[in-house]
Amino acid sequence: MAKNLADLTGARTTKHSNGNGHGKAKGLRFNRFFTPPGSHAYDLVEWERRTASITGEKGQVIFEQKDVEVPRSWSQLAINVVAQKYFRGSPGSPERETSVRQIIDRVVDTIANWGRQGSYFATEDDAANWAEELRFLLVTQHASFNSPVWFNIGIPSRSQQASACFINSVQDSMESILDLAKTEGMLFKFGSVTGTNLSVLRSSKEQLSGGGTASGPVSFMKGYDSFAGSIKSGGTTRRAAKMVILNADHPDVVDFIHSKAEEEKKAWALIEAGYNAGFNVPGGAYDSVQFQNANHSVRVTDDFMRAVIDDKEWKTKAVVGGRTVDTYKARDLWREIADAAWICGDPGLQFDTTIQDWNVVPNTGRINATNPCSEFVFLDDTACNLLSLNLMKFQTAQGTFDVERLQRAVDVCFTGQEILVSNASYPTQAIGKNSEALRPLGLGYANIGALLMSMGLAYDSDEGRRFAGAITAIMTGRAFAQSARMAQVKGPFSEYAKNREPMLSVMEKHRAAAHQLTTSPESADVIQGAKDTWDEAVKLGRAHGYRNAQATVLAPTGCLVGDTLVITDRGLVRLQGLGDPNGDKWQSLDTQVATDQGPQKATKFFVNGAEPVVTVETSRGYRIQGTTTHRIKVVDSDGQWTWRRLSDLRSGDRVPMMLGGMVGEPTEVQLPPLPDAYWTSDQNTFVPRRMTADLAELIGYFMGDGSLHTKGIRVCVTSGDRDVVDHLTGLGESLFGLKAAVTQKRGYTEVAFNSVRLVLWWEACGFAKRVPVADHRGKGYVAHVPEAVLHANDPAVYSAFVRGLFEADGTVSSGYVSFTTTTEQFSRDVQAIFLALGFVTTRKVDAPGKGSWGSSPRYVLRLLNQSVSGLFGKSVGFISERKLALVAPVDHPQAARYDHIPLSQEMVHRLAPENDRLRQI
Repeated sequence: MAKNLADLTGARTTKHSNGNGHGKAKGLRFNRFFTPPGSHAYDLVEWERRTASITGEKGQVIFEQKDVEVPRSWSQLAINVVAQKYFRGSPGSPERETSVRQIIDRVVDTIANWGRQGSYFATEDDAANWAEELRFLLVTQHASFNSPVWFNIGIPSRSQQASACFINSVQDSMESILDLAKTEGMLFKFGSVTGTNLSVLRSSKEQLSGGGTASGPVSFMKGYDSFAGSIKSGGTTRRAAKMVILNADHPDVVDFIHSKAEEEKKAWALIEAGYNAGFNVPGGAYDSVQFQNANHSVRVTDDFMRAVIDDKEWKTKAVVGGRTVDTYKARDLWREIADAAWICGDPGLQFDTTIQDWNVVPNTGRINATNPCSEFVFLDDTACNLLSLNLMKFQTAQGTFDVERLQRAVDVCFTGQEILVSNASYPTQAIGKNSEALRPLGLGYANIGALLMSMGLAYDSDEGRRFAGAITAIMTGRAFAQSARMAQVKGPFSEYAKNREPMLSVMEKHRAAAHQLTTSPESADVIQGAKDTWDEAVKLGRAHGYRNAQATVLAPTGCLVGDTLVITDRGLVRLQGLGDPNGDKWQSLDTQVATDQGPQKATKFFVNGAEPVVTVETSRGYRIQGTTTHRIKVVDSDGQWTWRRLSDLRSGDRVPMMLGGMVGEPTEVQLPPLPDAYWTSDQNTFVPRRMTADLAELIGYFMGDGSLHTKGIRVCVTSGDRDVVDHLTGLGESLFGLKAAVTQKRGYTEVAFNSVRLVLWWEACGFAKRVPVADHRGKGYVAHVPEAVLHANDPAVYSAFVRGLFEADGTVSSGYVSFTTTTEQFSRDVQAIFLALGFVTTRKVDAPGKGSWGSSPRYVLRLLNQSVSGLFGKSVGFISERKLALVAPVDHPQAARYDHIPLSQEMVHRLAPENDRLRQI
């Protein structure tokens, strides 16, 4: 069970008595919890010297620092990031930081000194204890501040900006509109993100006081977006990110709803005209259209939602004067929002009534906007300093969650964030004034998914939600309790007095929610801790007020989609095939999965449900799909490996794709028996009972140029390719015991294996082509890669399938091997097989044209260059001598100009001198 709260309090206050038992607190008291009394945090960590090195996309070393002192437990990626991004001083100079100790000391000592100057601590011992505890949490990766703290704090020559997220206001004047562009631009330059509600701007349907018509917010959004797009590539830390919001009753709401979707359609047209379809490609389709640097959200009220439910009208109101401008059916607007979001993912929705209902300072102002990720939901012209706790660090060796450890960490970290508020720098006077008056903070956590997995709790199960809710309640409640203790020392935030009742009302809502958590054996201690924590937070707040109007924020997380092919020891498996998408949210799994760090064991399969997804396509045509916040590793323009959300990929990011990397041994895929033959004279046919390379080759050929009829299987062979006819007839006889019926047709030869039982078996195995739509008749059946082929996990089976497919439907031109299909998913799956086999390919989409291809787009998959095509000819090959001869190397101008042929490390060592920089590639 959770300990008594009096025993959990690491941060206390000491009072000056005034004779009646009450008085102002002298300062915060901190004792040691994470570090033994008298010890130094760094003595509890093993240290070593390493080289931090980052190479560019061409292999050149773009950053290197040797003899960097780091904790032994830190990953190389963490070391590279810290050394390049956070170490201060010119590289090679005596002032250059060389140790993780230095950057942590710089930040911790600066904040501690500010705390002393601000009389936060009761005694010098308390200040020293607090600093040592924070040092330990940072060096052991229990916690980390947001990047601006590491960039700026403790460096006299730099502005002491400490916040990453900003919400900006704008007024209905040209001066304010242009000021916002400047403010956003400077924030983007230094790696921060912003959000703004533009509903105060007059609509394009309203008059200007001096005559003429207003431009409207959508018009100015184009300018803001262009600035963001220009600055993102020159930003010092990360790409620009914006949130743009418009209220549902604004007269330009329809234009706003469709603004991004219309640009998406323009991008489609450019792609059809031949422009690059990749995102963030300079000069590409998406680089040529507007609104690609912002999230768009419509702010809707409960009144609007009720109008949708009741099928009532919805009126838009003029910004000036409030007259009705347009009247719509609420459901029509709702449908338009859904249609636009279906096209491009925007606009999202923000629910204004609920947001205002949880506003702790309504007497100071409304909450009009959020940051781009929407975890910072607060008043205009405010900033949020973020700090994240790593929840995996609070799990015990026995697998339970240590409530007290989390609470003590919150005390230490939240105090540091609070001290930063009055000592940090801000980009505008308004933001500085509001930050001082309201003091919003953003304590949060990371790794909730990993924690739940390690505890055997389903991410989206009732138990998982209860556990996550309890941890979140403990963090937020403890932060507000610490805020109340600091209010006892420093006084509450200056706007607290006029917002006391609404803030306490919201605190009571939090407390009530914590007490509504139902207890189970797995979460009893954590849920009781949440209840006790909020009891204390409300009690202290009623007595002393709160030092901060906001305490915690949480960004969302994400998942991949079901048809993503994953390399496992069970073969190439669709993600949804690893478990039952219609089954329990959390299912047991025992599978080896390929990762960039080698095969890793996956023990659980989680069903996330329906979520909006992002589709990202590389310049080579490799597609990645996942929810907006799913993270992948990328190599940025500096050559640095880093995690990036799918919705936040930058121009110049390179997405590493695993070449080869198959895991485990081939799998014997069992196949069903041949159906009984009591009703037919077909008595001599037999079938293989497992997947083989010969069968895969025939299936591949069938998918390329075959068809299934009621009496048998038919495939077509180019006239003159007698060796292919002989090979296919031999396969039919060895696999099925059937003698092929060979018929010469006009321009081709038909090879048929006639057996009704074989047709039934072929369908039962999943080898038949699929119908494109229900009740389909005639031609146009859809080719695919059968699951039995994918699950073989056998290079021989994969190679045979590709060999049959490319013999039937592949072409060789000037030594380049390619394959064209009208089925996009089939093209992508074949590309995935090539990747597993170690072949690099590139894809393009040809616009619909006339002829045998019909009106469908053509998806062209080509082996990257002549070198790869030559390797294909040797290790996979074709059935026919005719095609095989075409992959022989030829002197082609395109190969000389555009082929980039990768060299092995062995070849580099043979060609480059011992100390040449090429050896570092």
